[in-house]
Amino acid sequence: KKHPRMPGAHGPHSKYSSGCFQVDVTKEGSFVDMTGLQSVSLNHGVWEINWRENAPAGSIVCGFQVAKEYRRNEAILPKGNLYFAFPVFTKEGLEKAQEGKEKALLEAKALVKEYEAHFDRMKATPNPLMKALHFRNAYAAWEKHSYTKFQDLKMIPSNEEIVDIGNGLFMTDKGTVWTKGGNVSRSKSQVLLGTAFVSMGMK
Repeated sequence: KKHPRMPGAHGPHSKYSSGCFQVDVTKEGSFVDMTGLQSVSLNHGVWEINWRENAPAGSIVCGFQVAKEYRRNEAILPKGNLYFAFPVFTKEGLEKAQEGKEKALLEAKALVKEYEAHFDRMKATPNPLMKALHFRNAYAAWEKHSYTKFQDLKMIPSNEEIVDIGNGLFMTDKGTVWTKGGNVSRSKSQVLLGTAFVSMGMK
């Protein structure tokens, strides 16, 4: 079977990929349009784990081939290769990331309070020199707050947002769905389609 080219195994950093393993699709996807229930076939599925050396987290990527285009109103699932990606952590890596997230959020909250305090003092004082001083301090606090990488922190899950997949690995229950045209190593060809959710099924 000819499976999709994978971003890790067939990309420029293949040494960080586990290699490709087969995915068995036990039930087809489906959606309802104006004509009724429609089935979605995902073919030649494979998965891999990508993990850079010393990185706090890796990713599990599943790839499938979609034989035809599917449409529902304005939503389109294009023909071609389709990928699902989920961050994955070791227990130690997850705990360390969660601790770092909590610390960063507490620091950000404290900076907001500092900004608000200086801003209020700036408005309250009639002294122009003190106004300038409090403005400078408020701006400095807000600038430090702006350095907080909130988008990166959102990627770190809570214990309620992970799935234990065994062997000491934990996968987030929310990932991304995307497609790529042409060479998988070219990021400019990547198109984000939406989000995916995962849960443990019955054996």
